[in-house]
Amino acid sequence: MKDTALNLTIREITQEEADAWLKQMYSSGGELLENLRKAFHAEKASDPPKALSEKKREYYIVYAGQDAELLAGINSQTCDISSFSKIVPKSKSKARGRDCIRKLIEEILVNKCNIKGIGYFSVRTNEDGNRVFEYLRKSLPKGIKEIKAQQPSSGWYPYTLFIAGRSSV
Repeated sequence: MKDTALNLTIREITQEEADAWLKQMYSSGGELLENLRKAFHAEKASDPPKALSEKKREYYIVYAGQDAELLAGINSQTCDISSFSKIVPKSKSKARGRDCIRKLIEEILVNKCNIKGIGYFSVRTNEDGNRVFEYLRKSLPKGIKEIKAQQPSSGWYPYTLFIAGRSSV
């Protein structure tokens, strides 16, 4: 059972660090390679996968204690969540994905949107991420006033998250 009381922290990482994580997931095979294939579409256009430029993506690692748990790519212009994935096998994970995403939303994305004057951000996710965002719809992260689900299409689940205290336009 995952300990939700773990101290979760977030660190922005460089493009080179993101490259290293993507290559590690790629070379690990199995579960981590499958996570990479499901989540990091633009990055996997090259073989091996490569992090996108800082103009397109900002990358973050969510840690449980000292252990890296989740890698996320954020669109540098719109604040949209472009991709996210656990970077440790489920058997070694210490934190739930939903707790990691909540932390990312509360500490990074709400602030980024407020600074940029953006009233919402979006994510288009796979079935695993769909479970995360359906949970978050019922238990909203701080700074989010609503999460709307759009109609799923071709195995993708799009969501829009509206920032509290901001107009959605």
